[in-house]
Amino acid sequence: MKDRFAKIMILVAVFLAVFYSVIAAWGLVTPGQNILGVAATPFRWAFSFVGDTIDGFGDYFGEFDNLKRENEALSKRVAELEARQAHLEDLEGENAWMREFLGVSDELGEYNMISAHIVGRESNSYMTLYTLNKGSLDGVERDMAVVSEGCVVGRVESVGLNWCKVSTILENSGSVGALCAESGARGIVEGSLGLRGEGNCAMNYINEFADIEVGDKIISSGEGSVYPYGFSIGTVVEKRFDETARTITAIIKPDVDFDRVSRVMIVGRK
Repeated sequence: MKDRFAKIMILVAVFLAVFYSVIAAWGLVTPGQNILGVAATPFRWAFSFVGDTIDGFGDYFGEFDNLKRENEALSKRVAELEARQAHLEDLEGENAWMREFLGVSDELGEYNMISAHIVGRESNSYMTLYTLNKGSLDGVERDMAVVSEGCVVGRVESVGLNWCKVSTILENSGSVGALCAESGARGIVEGSLGLRGEGNCAMNYINEFADIEVGDKIISSGEGSVYPYGFSIGTVVEKRFDETARTITAIIKPDVDFDRVSRVMIVGRK
């Protein structure tokens, strides 16, 4: 009985071996393979989805890095263009400011003109001094005239290598040869302690018969001072007559706002 069962099992095994060999040779799928294939399908889909997702994240982060680098490059370029634009605007402002002087400087062939900025102010009871950022290395010398936008500011008091100090026409340390633009009346503009507090100066030694009135414009005469002809000094705000000296004194309100001026021109003979 046992021998018979063993023979049957051998025949079944041989049959199955031949059966699967024939199926494999024909390229067919066995029932077991079908079952395993169906069971594995969800897992294959899941692994495929995860793989595609990981690849997608890799592509995303790669693209993000590229965009980040491009944005940094663009930001750098924008900053460079903004800096260049600011520089051009500064140059244009400088040129526009310089053009304010051209109407006068065209007639100043014998003068040197040195552009400067006020970098410091010092004031006491007797004098206010401005510090400029130009000095002897730039050709600045003591007693050179200092003007701003065609108006008289003052003169150079002292000079360092790359700086100088300037006193204004409100101080009594200097004088400006002056004349009335309307009538041609002449005198000398001087500062004084009494008028300094009011922000004014005086035009002294005017002939008693001169035609000068409140509201008249006073300009530099170019005579007897370091200031070239034609720079505006200020406006007459009061007229006084000296009975003893038989002269007229005109109180002048300067055209320069000494609290706000920041850019000046230093003018001196060549």
